[in-house]
Amino acid sequence: MKVKMHFGVMLIPVLLIGFAAGYFYLPRQLKEIKSNPQIVWYSERPDLTWQVFSQCKQHVEDADTCYQAYSAAVALAESDRCDTQGLKLKYRFKLLTQHASPAEIEKEIDKECRQR
Repeated sequence: MKVKMHFGVMLIPVLLIGFAAGYFYLPRQLKEIKSNPQIVWYSERPDLTWQVFSQCKQHVEDADTCYQAYSAAVALAESDRCDTQGLKLKYRFKLLTQHASPAEIEKEIDKECRQR
């Protein structure tokens, strides 16, 4: 005798497990990524980050190094700094990491800094 299992009976436990894993596991992973010592090191050295990630865009030799430089570049592009130096860094790294025109990036930075 065949037993029919309803789709919902399987879907609900799978969704509950997925939400629970996302709620407890994902924040810990994101915190680990943001506090990675190599990414922090690159973030403190914007010129080196620019050089390494620019090279990585052309040719990847070491994927870990490229990932760390990319993560630092994104962090610099998304920083909260809206002083003169911060605006220059944001613009420079947004140009490097985003596929947008310079005018669009300027508008985005202006909007971000006006909201703060």
